[in-house]
Amino acid sequence: MVLCAQQLSQNPSWGNVQGIRCAGHTLQLCINAAVKLDPICRVIAAARRLVGHFKKSAKATSALTLKQKQQNVAEHKLIQDVSTRWNSTYSMLERLLEHRCPVTAVLSEPGTTHRSDRDLDLTTAQWRIAEDIVSVLRPMITLTELLSQDVNVSLSATLPMLVNMKRRHLLSRDDDSTTVKAVKKKITEEIDKRWELTGSLEGSIYIQAAVLDPMQRNGTTHTQRCRIWLRVYLQQKKLLLRERTAAAQRKVSPHQRGKGQSSRTYQC
Repeated sequence: MVLCAQQLSQNPSWGNVQGIRCAGHTLQLCINAAVKLDPICRVIAAARRLVGHFKKSAKATSALTLKQKQQNVAEHKLIQDVSTRWNSTYSMLERLLEHRCPVTAVLSEPGTTHRSDRDLDLTTAQWRIAEDIVSVLRPMITLTELLSQDVNVSLSATLPMLVNMKRRHLLSRDDDSTTVKAVKKKITEEIDKRWELTGSLEGSIYIQAAVLDPMQRNGTTHTQRCRIWLRVYLQQKKLLLRERTAAAQRKVSPHQRGKGQSSRTYQC
């Protein structure tokens, strides 16, 4: 899609197709900016150290498996995230929360965990922030997967998906914690900035594509549809007139054009 837009941008008759980018990657950048906020980044760093302890210690891993059996918890391994991929950070935090009890139990065992490693456990406040992060990012997983699939997503679906995400999941609520509000605000700001959603949208190639796609009618207002249909109609009329003028000029021979010019000069 991005390559196609670059090629179309070289042809003025296609109008404004600048600014098209990979939607999945751009959303990744928006969320990466949010998880770098303080104290979120500190909680993620603490979670990495905790998971790293179990990854490096066979003794701790065996003890964790035993605790999972004793507590009737699914015997899942902890996940180490990749700092450049927020979805792996989400998976790491989600898995840690799932196994919080057995993880804490292993860390509190003197025979399994060295005294200096017991402070690797997250504090109550950090566990709460981890829960908040997971709750905000969970809806983003599905959207990121959809935007990253070449076979399912078209240009017309990008803006309706983003608007729907903002309305359903990124609006601040009274019962949201400070962390949740901060993450929602940052993601919203990044989406608006990177997709240029703060100004007039009629000239946006994203909204034009959404308006012209019958499947995306619910993602735009009636006024927007009317204005953009008129804009597209006028653009097509202008393009058609330009093509007809060019075709007419090609039919006139150089001799006839020269004769016409000399005749007009004589008359003047």
